[in-house]
Amino acid sequence: MDLALSTEFAGLTDWRLPNIEELRSISAINCLNPSINESVFPNTPLDWFWSSTPFPNATAVYMARVIFFSQGGDSSGYRGDDGLVRLVRSGR
Repeated sequence: MDLALSTEFAGLTDWRLPNIEELRSISAINCLNPSINESVFPNTPLDWFWSSTPFPNATAVYMARVIFFSQGGDSSGYRGDDGLVRLVRSGR
């Protein structure tokens, strides 16, 4: 079960995990520590955040793309590892 689909926040329940492109769109490549607009996204931890995008390697089915809001880069992580999420609304 997708935990994001069962999350209620601000009276809304149509939250989902963003894909890697959506996360990149809020990353500020001209900023470091954090690499995100702090006026729009205050108190963003200097850590990595999960995306819904699978790692593009057929042998790595247990991996997904992550983005680091400390430096703005992205990588991959094992889906069973701890990490942070920034949910988005599904737009229904």
